[in-house]
Amino acid sequence: MRTGRGLLEDAAELAVRIAENPPHVLRMAKSARREAEALGRESLPEMSAACRAVVQRTGDRKEAIRAMTEKDKPRFAGEF
Repeated sequence: MRTGRGLLEDAAELAVRIAENPPHVLRMAKSARREAEALGRESLPEMSAACRAVVQRTGDRKEAIRAMTEKDKPRFAGEF
């Protein structure tokens, strides 16, 4: 396990990787996790399906597909 400065650098790198994701997807993932903790894991598949249905219609999904197709870094705007 890393400690001190190495741990702080690892945490900063992880924070950057997380922040590069579409903001509404991060909010939905946090919401699904909270719901699973409150209601039990049995609710997670249903919540995940509902989140996927919303995300599949977003501008950020289109940006992800564009970036993957063009081998470019995606630029997520948090658009629904």
